[in-house]
Amino acid sequence: MKDIQGSNELYGDFKRRQRFGFINWFLPMYYILAQYSFIIANVGVVIMIIAALYKYLIYRKKLIIHKWVALFTGYCMLVQLIFHTIQNFSMTTINNLAMPILFLFIICVFSDDINENNLFKTYSIIGIIVMGAIFFQSINYYFLDKPAVPITILPVGLDEFHYWGYFQGSRPSSFFTEPQAFASYMVPLLFLSLKRKRMIFAAVITLSIMLSTSSQGILITVIIWTVFLVLQAKGFRTRFSTLVLAAGIAYLFFSTSIFEYSINKIETINVLNNIRISRGFEIYWTFDVWNKIIGIGTGNLFNYVYSNLNLFDWAYDYIRGGSMHLLGYYTGVSGTLIIYGLGAGLLLLFMFYKMGRYDDRSNFIFLIVFIVAFFAQNMLFNDWFLFYSLLYLGVCNKNVYNRNYLKLSFKVKTI
Repeated sequence: MKDIQGSNELYGDFKRRQRFGFINWFLPMYYILAQYSFIIANVGVVIMIIAALYKYLIYRKKLIIHKWVALFTGYCMLVQLIFHTIQNFSMTTINNLAMPILFLFIICVFSDDINENNLFKTYSIIGIIVMGAIFFQSINYYFLDKPAVPITILPVGLDEFHYWGYFQGSRPSSFFTEPQAFASYMVPLLFLSLKRKRMIFAAVITLSIMLSTSSQGILITVIIWTVFLVLQAKGFRTRFSTLVLAAGIAYLFFSTSIFEYSINKIETINVLNNIRISRGFEIYWTFDVWNKIIGIGTGNLFNYVYSNLNLFDWAYDYIRGGSMHLLGYYTGVSGTLIIYGLGAGLLLLFMFYKMGRYDDRSNFIFLIVFIVAFFAQNMLFNDWFLFYSLLYLGVCNKNVYNRNYLKLSFKVKTI
């Protein structure tokens, strides 16, 4: 294993493949398929694992490793194995250990196979389809009083209906389980569109996110447009068109009655008592010193909260409202502290610092989105983690700075 050296050539060790490639057409489909369970994983992950193994065993003899992602993943798995698994082996614990390692393997195999232009083409086509669905749902919901029932493309088990809002269709979500999932899927495409100065397409994407009523998606969209205007919009024409579009979208948002729900939802966010912002940190600070250091392991948060209801007054509302499963909810950052402890939390922040310092600066907006999403939703070694990590690392030009990467080679002798 060795550090990958930089190259004066445009692509050097990380030559961008000109053929379209599996990952460039499948990655935009990945999370849509990841919503459907298959054995102990889901359809999207199973396809990814099979493709990565095939790609690595048949075509490759090296892995391109982002060493800080690998260090963070390895540390978390070591803590989980030594302190939370070694005396409690089961299929669930084995799965909790195996999936992050498999995610890391998939990232290492495919992150340098992504051709940004080809990815954008596929992502745009699928994005237009899912936006078309949410526009159709929105017209039916807001003007014809018809439920915006989520659109499924594969069967859904009865035990998973709660993920889909029991198909009551109370908010538009296109092909996704909930509006937040739709918004999280679309914001990377918004970034890629602004990066290419496809301003009209970016405006349409923004409108679709607004129609989803996802407060997280709307706030992240505001961040993307603001940072783009401040940092990346160059020249009077680009700045002016960005400002005009952003002002037009803002006027539409605040002056149209169909967005009143979103506005009220954002205005009533309680930062000090919000399940996606502060609640996980509140739980973490109730731990004893030892658990603050090593965490409580995966799958134990629900039992911890339920066993200590006297510490969490807000828990009773979830119990009475039939949403007990939310007692075990955590976001990416707070979940890292809760499950793996302080050392993992510090490594996560260090990983993001290294990405900001030594990864491709042209994708800095996407990195900000990645970090904000990690704070605001559950992205800890799940399908969102794989989706965002692959997208971010895939579109980064690794020859701008190579200090974050390692090349792991296995030389196989042939007879």
